[in-house]
Amino acid sequence: NSSNNNNNNNNNHTERKVVVGCAHVGNRKALSEKLTLCYELHDFLGLPKKRGVKVETPSLTCHGYSWRLQVYPGGLSASNDYAYLSIFLERVIISNNNMEGAPSDTCEPNTQFSISMGAKKRDLQHRFSTASRCKGWPDFVKRSELLDPNRGYLVDGTLLIEVDIQVYLEKKPVWFPRETRKEVMEQIMEASEWTDVTFVVGEEHFQAHRCILAVRAPTLCELVHEDGDDDDVDMNNPTSEVVLSNMKPTIFRALLRFIYVCEFPDKGMVRSDGQALLEAADRFGCKKLKLHVESEIVDSVLQKDNAAEWILFAESHSCALLKEAVIRLFASHPKAIMEAPGWDAITASGSGLLAELMLSLCCNTKRTLGTGEEVEIKDLDVTTLRQRLEEKGLDVDGTREMLVQRLSET
Repeated sequence: NSSNNNNNNNNNHTERKVVVGCAHVGNRKALSEKLTLCYELHDFLGLPKKRGVKVETPSLTCHGYSWRLQVYPGGLSASNDYAYLSIFLERVIISNNNMEGAPSDTCEPNTQFSISMGAKKRDLQHRFSTASRCKGWPDFVKRSELLDPNRGYLVDGTLLIEVDIQVYLEKKPVWFPRETRKEVMEQIMEASEWTDVTFVVGEEHFQAHRCILAVRAPTLCELVHEDGDDDDVDMNNPTSEVVLSNMKPTIFRALLRFIYVCEFPDKGMVRSDGQALLEAADRFGCKKLKLHVESEIVDSVLQKDNAAEWILFAESHSCALLKEAVIRLFASHPKAIMEAPGWDAITASGSGLLAELMLSLCCNTKRTLGTGEEVEIKDLDVTTLRQRLEEKGLDVDGTREMLVQRLSET
């Protein structure tokens, strides 16, 4: 009995492992840097719920390969339970004939990847070959958990899916310090000793560089030259000041962030100060900022109860996309918009807006996304007009009539 007790006591003790060395045979494969792809499934509740019905996302490029997601909102046929969402990462085969420099079909990237939804994250290692282009999980997350508002998977009805991908490399890449353009421009923006103009906005002073303004905000740069004489500027002690009226410091700070580091204001700022941001961008010739803010307003700010006010603003600042969006909204909800604030101003404006809005009720004014040459330019929607103008290297800002004329002359 004593012997058995001693054996039991010995077995209960955890043996301590002491590693005194580690040897490697062959070359250990290195992993590339981790890159992330984001896929957004809008109106997730409206996607097919039937088991086995697939939803494919558009493809995105990462590590030189094209990837898309195959999502089964109601579960795959082989899922353990009908109530699971199934998801798979697919490597999309693109031949060299379709994309210059694209990997050929014979490439078989060996990857380490993960898929995340909210707090849910799962990892896999897989070699994507022609015969095995998809890998994922038939039971990634329970549908009941996904739809639970307390879990936070869906935000405004949208499911955000993030895919982190690393590729195993044949040899370890050479390391060198990387510096982004944004980091460099932030350093320049904060280097006050080389600035040559100061903007006074309210109680705050903002220093800037004329050479950068000349490229990124030409109208703002012209104000500098109008306000002072270049011959009087001491570069070692710049005293040239330009006072900007009717401008909030927060708006001008956002404007400078765009000018220097190409940073767009976040959605929260667009919701609260969208009109002021549009006015500033339009006033100082920051066309890309103007078009970005305009698109954000159309996407997340424009509603029936503010549409009348927004179309008046769009008309006075040549916001073609915003104006088009209001007209479409009016065609669907005329009574609600006519009862909203701003409608009386439309009827009193005498600008022709009222006639355009009434025309949308009796005629089909919906523009075409047109992909073929058979579609007349005058019938294209604003987004397509801007895309075609950009392809030709032409100005994409202005009223709809300006865009149509510009494209027609090419």
